[in-house]
Amino acid sequence: MNRYTGFKLLIVDDHEHNLFTLRTLVQQHMDVAIVEATSGQQALDIAYADPHIDLIILDIQMPEMDGFQTASMLKIRKKTRDIPIIFLTAAFKTEEFQQKGYDVGAVDYLLKPIDDNQLINKISTYFRLIEKERELNRVLERKVAERTAELAQAKLHLENIIHYMGEALLVLSPDGKIIEVNPACCQMLGYSEEALLGMGIGDIFEEEEDEQAGAFFGTVAGGADPGRRTEQD
Repeated sequence: MNRYTGFKLLIVDDHEHNLFTLRTLVQQHMDVAIVEATSGQQALDIAYADPHIDLIILDIQMPEMDGFQTASMLKIRKKTRDIPIIFLTAAFKTEEFQQKGYDVGAVDYLLKPIDDNQLINKISTYFRLIEKERELNRVLERKVAERTAELAQAKLHLENIIHYMGEALLVLSPDGKIIEVNPACCQMLGYSEEALLGMGIGDIFEEEEDEQAGAFFGTVAGGADPGRRTEQD
């Protein structure tokens, strides 16, 4: 049986004996970390400060800030809005209150007295769903990392080809400025790479127009319109 080691559960109830009962029950079946709060405000403070809360069991009937208000506040904040909330109550048993619980963001609404098996099964279900989601995220992150490494390797391979090829190569921006050159091009033109970058074709060749110089060089500038012609006198 999966005892969900590594998960963290926040239990909220204003009665210490209810907290003791829930804590004892959960610890019999699971090895999760348990954090307790005796008020809605304390629950908010804990949840806001601890990014590792996985599930909240929340009593409704509490002084000052009840469970509905607490859940609403949790759902407002980005860092806590995705934490599943199970309402557990002995007082608000009608369908109207149950619907209100779901409306404020609860994933479940359970009634006291507690059915031990039902509660443990519910907690297990949500931990299992969280576990599957995390595994999917790990798979996705691994695939992204693998693809990123493949692209980096392909880029390095292409850069090596360009660097060591015997033919001169330069890349132009749409406005005719040099943005990349290889060593063969630098050697042929007699410029360093630093000197060439940012220059226009017309700065290097004797032709009056950059496009004419591009034609002399036997290339079409990257991004330039190949259908555009230069009028000749």
